[in-house]
Amino acid sequence: MTPDEAQELRIFLTNQLIEHGFSSIAEQANRRLLERLEYDPKGLQVANDPNPEQQLIDFLSETIEVFRNNSNENYSEMLAKINKNLDGEKIEGILVELPGESEEYDLTGLPNYREIYESLGMIRENLLNDR
Repeated sequence: MTPDEAQELRIFLTNQLIEHGFSSIAEQANRRLLERLEYDPKGLQVANDPNPEQQLIDFLSETIEVFRNNSNENYSEMLAKINKNLDGEKIEGILVELPGESEEYDLTGLPNYREIYESLGMIRENLLNDR
């Protein structure tokens, strides 16, 4: 894969995430990717001139992690583990209130993103194997 192809693919994946309603995930992944990079004091150029293919792989890793963190795939198992350690009344659900917000979020309402992040993981693995 050429550096231009790697950069184009990263931009394409970012645009696809945004187009399909995952703009916050794309923003978080790109923000995490930027945090990995070191900038010169003027902030104009990236120090060590990072490889676009490595940036693509890192972007995929960050995107997968964000999807995992926002997925409810382990919700039932998490409740079972908590309830296993309780002697009294069992927990049936978890509501979360974020700092500074009055709205509560029911964690059962989180979607399961396993299929998405596993697909992204396969892309990442193929890129790593083709190096």
